[in-house]
Amino acid sequence: MTEARAQDPDLHTVAVAGGTGFVGSAIAAELVRRGHHVVVLSHRGRLPDALDQAERSGSLESRRVDATKPLDAATLDG
Repeated sequence: MTEARAQDPDLHTVAVAGGTGFVGSAIAAELVRRGHHVVVLSHRGRLPDALDQAERSGSLESRRVDATKPLDAATLDG
């Protein structure tokens, strides 16, 4: 958790389903820009180039998921 996020109760960890698609990646990038920690959920498993920097900085994580199966908390925790 970044120091800014620890000091601001309005900043959260946000899961974005479909975060590697056109709209989802734009939403994920905006959430990171605003200081939130983002977990991208996608069946693709590869982030678009625009989100690579956020992943390297630790502001964003990606999780490969199968939309036909239930999602559990362990998937979000890593």
